[in-house]
Amino acid sequence: MATAAAAQATELTGILTQVDGAVQLAGSGVREAPLAAPWQVIRSGVTVRLPEATSAGIVCSNRRFIRLQGPVSWS
Repeated sequence: MATAAAAQATELTGILTQVDGAVQLAGSGVREAPLAAPWQVIRSGVTVRLPEATSAGIVCSNRRFIRLQGPVSWS
């Protein structure tokens, strides 16, 4: 069990904890409707795109919190 949990933790790059507006996700593993939602997992290779007047909060796998405000793109 501990090994499986460790493997999942290394794959995780971030979790969206706050989404305000039409924040978009792009990259491998993103489905057809790429709008972000709270508690969504962001894996390696995904870009978060924030248009004007949008914002997002992300808790990274290194336990750091990042607050983004659009317009910006973050990988």
